[in-house]
Amino acid sequence: MQALLRERDDVEVRCEFCNRAWRFDAVDVAGLFSEGNRQAAPPGLH
Repeated sequence: MQALLRERDDVEVRCEFCNRAWRFDAVDVAGLFSEGNRQAAPPGLH
């Protein structure tokens, strides 16, 4: 993931259910993969 972020400014993830694209920058990615940062998905997305 870090190599991809060095090549690009952000990472795009596409939802296979709704086909919506989500973009994450280096700060977002670091937060997503940090220990102890496990959060439940917000209600009502799908």
